[in-house]
Amino acid sequence: MERNNYKIGWTIALVLIGWGFVLLPSAEDLPDAEPMTQFDWLMWGLINLLAVAAIHYWRSQPHREARKQWQVERRAKLVADRRAHINARRNHPTAR
Repeated sequence: MERNNYKIGWTIALVLIGWGFVLLPSAEDLPDAEPMTQFDWLMWGLINLLAVAAIHYWRSQPHREARKQWQVERRAKLVADRRAHINARRNHPTAR
């Protein structure tokens, strides 16, 4: 079970709700109603890009942790192998 599923779900839900409000027609009966400006569209696009980046970060987190664990284990194995090789050379009967 992925621990970030609830974050991903809430982010998708909020972006979908936001798209619902963005695509609704502006309320012409309100006195201060006006359509979205170019700056509003730019901000909405940036919010969507931020949401996609956050979802990607949350989805790839287990892989990053597994890769880091693999690197730590690989380095420990290399150090252990190097020490075993050095100890084998030191403990050889002709090394004395």
